[in-house]
Amino acid sequence: MCSMRWFLLKSCIFGVYISITEANVSLKTSDGKTTYLIDSTVELVCTITSYNNEMTWYVDNVPYADCFLGTCGPSPNKPYTFQYTFDETAGVFNLTISSVNFSHANLTFVCDDGTQRDTISFNVTTDKGQNHSSTSNTSNSPTKSDINNQTTGTGTKLTTVPFNISPVSVLPKTTPVTPVSKIDKKLSYFVLFILLAFVVLIFSMVTLFYLFLLIKTGEKKE
Repeated sequence: MCSMRWFLLKSCIFGVYISITEANVSLKTSDGKTTYLIDSTVELVCTITSYNNEMTWYVDNVPYADCFLGTCGPSPNKPYTFQYTFDETAGVFNLTISSVNFSHANLTFVCDDGTQRDTISFNVTTDKGQNHSSTSNTSNSPTKSDINNQTTGTGTKLTTVPFNISPVSVLPKTTPVTPVSKIDKKLSYFVLFILLAFVVLIFSMVTLFYLFLLIKTGEKKE
């Protein structure tokens, strides 16, 4: 009887241990690839076996989208834009990159259900096969072998090798100064002369009017 109880106790403990250690979150690419051609589409699929009304997409430990108690959606004002689908009934959540580039290879994607998480990253390559991954510190500058392989002639494919180009400071545009013609100078002088003559005329009229008033006032006194 005791041995039977001990057997049942061990079975319960073992069953609880299995349920605790069993992976509940799985994150994979939809096609199983780990390397993608630049400008292609990458779809990440997160499957949560026992979905409990909570999940979050993280990109480099920054929350990008989440589901909580039936409300799902992306977080605003993020440097990268992705497309999301949320199937809470099936526990399947997709993140899609419509046009992958080399900057995406430096990212770590995480699917988290609040208790467990799974991570994934991938490589990005050109048609020549240059890989860029999140674990690689290789620069985009061409190597000696890259330069030697760029030969011309029939049957040889030329591949553009990306270069790291430092930003060049651009001087502000200056408005060109239009030279003043002789005609414009003469016209300016003429306008100035007219204004001056008008001022002299006004002054003369005021002076004459003042003299006229003085004369009238003297006649009245006499």
